[in-house]
Amino acid sequence: MRSVLHYLLEPTELTCRFMGRAVELAEAAQHRAAPNPTVGAVLVKENDIVAYGVTEPLGGRHAEVVCIDDARARHVDMTDTTLYVTLEPCGHHGRTPPCSDAIIEAGIPRVRYGVDDAHPAVSGEGLRALGAAGVDAKQTSHQDVIHACEALHRSFRHKILTGRPYVILKTAASLDGSMALSDGTSNWITSQASREKVHAIRANVSALVTGHGTIQTDNPRMTVRHVQSERHPQIYACLGSSRSNTKAHVFEKIPGRAETQVFITGEDGRVDLVALLGDVAKDGHHLVLIEAGPTLSRSFLNAGLVDEWWHFVAPKWLNGKRLFEAPVLAMSASSCFDDIIFNGSVGRDMLFVGPPRERC
Repeated sequence: MRSVLHYLLEPTELTCRFMGRAVELAEAAQHRAAPNPTVGAVLVKENDIVAYGVTEPLGGRHAEVVCIDDARARHVDMTDTTLYVTLEPCGHHGRTPPCSDAIIEAGIPRVRYGVDDAHPAVSGEGLRALGAAGVDAKQTSHQDVIHACEALHRSFRHKILTGRPYVILKTAASLDGSMALSDGTSNWITSQASREKVHAIRANVSALVTGHGTIQTDNPRMTVRHVQSERHPQIYACLGSSRSNTKAHVFEKIPGRAETQVFITGEDGRVDLVALLGDVAKDGHHLVLIEAGPTLSRSFLNAGLVDEWWHFVAPKWLNGKRLFEAPVLAMSASSCFDDIIFNGSVGRDMLFVGPPRERC
């Protein structure tokens, strides 16, 4: 996936450099802290970064505390330092104590953060506590930095504001728009380079939705390969009423992957997609990837539930099962995406992206 660091347009400026490093730290550990956001933090003294921090998995330390502990381990005097953090420091008691308390106790006099906490129940608490203690805490004024942090925390903020996870749809088709052969099989439509890119996307999400047609026909593993990852996304399988394919690869117990969840289709053969995404959110996920066949993919698009779309096109003609009657040209007309961008070549394939957007 494209790095959010492309938003940092002025890397020579100190604020951009320091916050850029914080973004980079968080991006490398994306979604490992779900349902919490993965935050990055650096501590700066005399224009040098002297300590680093990134949010630990659920129940562990927040980025600010990790950074402060790192500074203490390095014997840093924190009385004249600035803490740069991608998200507003929290000021409430949850699974861990408030980050604002740790900052005050460490004697850090200045805090600069990228974006506000989107949760209305807690937003501003940390800032008020820091201000009352005499800490100069404020949001950075650099718009490029703010945009980078918004991109970093987009899925977390989306879940807070909508109650649903941020949805990325991945589809792959031939030049004639076919996602599968006439018999339904779809293995290896695209090139090895495209498959590696998809695995990189999988590594950055915590949940994956697929359908009974894909499971029955292709029997995919839906694991993360080709890129280094400590875990695999939890799978939500939309099955027919028979449950006949629960012995498929997606139901195997694999280290680093939570148990696969099953959703049975109704008598009309459909799944309540809003309810499905609601359950995904309740399970703590804020970023989900849809990897399914034409029917389920089209259902998500037609329901207006797709927030970002990655469509790979292979230079071949299959004359098989299509996502739309027209190939790429139908992407905008059949969805809520007004702008479909040619993102470039991936191996021998072409990549089109429906970029993040406001909901229809």
